[in-house]
Amino acid sequence: MVAALALLVQAWPHINNVVQNQYKKGAAWEPRVDAILEVSRVASSGGPFLAIPSGSSFEPVDLAVNDLGFSAFGYFWGRLTGSPADRRVLMVLNLVLPLAGGPSRCFGLASDLNRARPYSDD
Repeated sequence: MVAALALLVQAWPHINNVVQNQYKKGAAWEPRVDAILEVSRVASSGGPFLAIPSGSSFEPVDLAVNDLGFSAFGYFWGRLTGSPADRRVLMVLNLVLPLAGGPSRCFGLASDLNRARPYSDD
């Protein structure tokens, strides 16, 4: 129960942002979000793998951000759907990730609590 409540506390800001379609702009992660969305836009129009525009050509996205996991998600979203991901898609992904790991965290915590024994010299 405690673990489920902790999961809800972590997920609530993401749930609120998805419902309101509000990904806070201007934050420290803004360049990363912009790069992920740009990778998705490039991919949806048939551009190169994990690339963002740079002048009249392209450059690898890892020169702009250090997170290829979310950039790869944006790339595959653009390729598979034919349309670029938007901020709401990223918000839903940020909600799904902690919720997907939540059950294992809940069961892991319960298992750890069950194994905990008071210290004894015998």
